[in-house]
Amino acid sequence: MTAHHRQSPVDMAADLDLVREFRIPLPDSDVGGYAEIAVLREATGSDRWAITDGAVSGLRAWVDGRWQRVADIGREAAFHFDLDGAFAVVEDVAHLARQDLDAHVRAVAKLRRTLAPEGGAAGD
Repeated sequence: MTAHHRQSPVDMAADLDLVREFRIPLPDSDVGGYAEIAVLREATGSDRWAITDGAVSGLRAWVDGRWQRVADIGREAAFHFDLDGAFAVVEDVAHLARQDLDAHVRAVAKLRRTLAPEGGAAGD
């Protein structure tokens, strides 16, 4: 059995310098399933962070109360938070993202029911 070692604040700060992103799960839902957003550092060693949708391509950032494509607004506008500022709002953004995802899932399900042949499922 190994003894628990508590890191000093200095050690933790050094470790934090290595962090590039934090993944934030959206609140649980019976509708949309698991999803997450990300608090993303602009570059290693940078103190600029963005709240993003975590996409591999077509990345969107939370700016001015809505999702905006980073390619459209630029990195300067997208990475406008310090880490504390990002964490101060990310929970609210996660709740809004959950509401948007659930609404999208419901709309797709309704469309599939509308398009499904009587007595079958869409895609049959």
